[in-house]
This record gives sequence, structure tokens and C-alpha cells, in this order.
Amino acid sequence: MTLVELERSLNRAQKLVHTQSGEALNLAFNAREIARSYAVPQLEAKAISICAMATFNFGNNEDTLNYLEEMKQLGAQYDIGQYEGASLNLYARTQYTLGDYHLSRDSWNRCLTLPDCAIDFIWPASACSFL
Repeated sequence: MTLVELERSLNRAQKLVHTQSGEALNLAFNAREIARSYAVPQLEAKAISICAMATFNFGNNEDTLNYLEEMKQLGAQYDIGQYEGASLNLYARTQYTLGDYHLSRDSWNRCLTLPDCAIDFIWPASACSFL
């Protein structure tokens, strides 16, 4: 798979994540390994982000938190851009779902301090989900 095909696959997964989460998860999971083999952290972050969102949509909070931890580790090593904000937002939503309101509040407050390059412009509805 070329980088262009990889990006197309991830874009398709992103479009499907809210309506066909299983298909999106499958596409993103496969794309993640390919992105890792190409050593493209932003595409790997996008794949992990889609995996996390898909598992969240299934109600599997434990797997969602595991994916978000992987995203955090990737972000500590590389600039993952907008996926930093997306992961913080999804972390907040997951913690809110679990009833850990103080953790969700702290995460949303952290979102407010992010630079523009770390804000998720791709999924604008999820960025406002806590309002």
C-alpha cells in the first residue's frame, strides 16, 4: 500500500467511524500498522484516533482508554498535531461516561490551552460535544 492509498483508507475510515464503526475500526487497525512501517507518526495517530473513536462508539471504554494511552505515548515522541486535541477531547468524553467528572473537566480545560495546531478541525462536532 502506498502512502496515498493509506491516506485514502484512513479518510474512508474517518467518514465511516460514526455510522459503520466496525468497518472503520478494521480499516484503521490495518492502516495503523502500515503507517508505523512507513514511520509516519501523524498517520499512525490518525489511525489510533479512529480506533479509539470506534471503540468508544461501541461503548468499550477500556479499549478506548488503551488507545488513548498509546496516542499519548506517540504524542510524547512526535508532533501529532490535531490528534492531540482529538485525543484529549475523547479522553474527557470517556471519563465523563465513566462518571469521573473531575478527570473530564481537567481534560476539557487542557483542550482550552492547546495551540491552534493541536485542535481538531476534522471532527468539529466532537470538539463541541461537551457544551
